[in-house]
Amino acid sequence: NSFDGWKFETLTEQNGLSSNYVYDLAEDDKHNLWVATKAGLSQYDGVKFTNYSNGTRVHKLAFDYSNQLFLATDRGLYQFVDNKFTDLLAAIELKDKNIRTLCVKDEHHIFFGTASGFYQLMREHNQSTLIDYGKQNPVMTNSIASITSDSNGNYWIGTYGDGAYKFDGKTFTRIDYHHELYRQTVHGIT
Repeated sequence: NSFDGWKFETLTEQNGLSSNYVYDLAEDDKHNLWVATKAGLSQYDGVKFTNYSNGTRVHKLAFDYSNQLFLATDRGLYQFVDNKFTDLLAAIELKDKNIRTLCVKDEHHIFFGTASGFYQLMREHNQSTLIDYGKQNPVMTNSIASITSDSNGNYWIGTYGDGAYKFDGKTFTRIDYHHELYRQTVHGIT
């Protein structure tokens, strides 16, 4: 849907959107709207859609501080540059590459979640290293639904069926002071 101040307009496949199944939206610094869909990635410039696909379902979108676009997909973690998809996990051993969510600190530090846990991809000097936080803390083997960061450098993690956690870079803390989130799914944290 779009809103011009007077009325809403619904944009669909008939308008050029790659799929009516939309999972996420993000705006770049040029005010283009990027749409994560069941059939790939769509870019809307306010007039028309341009569609990009590499055969993946795009679950989540994130821009870093330099406006680089990263994608969580059902087949891995991708960076989208110059209309091309780059598989960031191609050389990484990871059993579950169905990435459900991500949070990009910068192009070198990307946090992401799967049905099997919470991970960080670190990229330095053409080398990629994967940190599996489930090996450090069994709680982080939960199915991850959402990740966001705050201005203090903390990461807030929502899970499917196990509430929410805060990660300060060293320690995971359950956010459940009165057990109101125990056994609850946290789809988003803003």
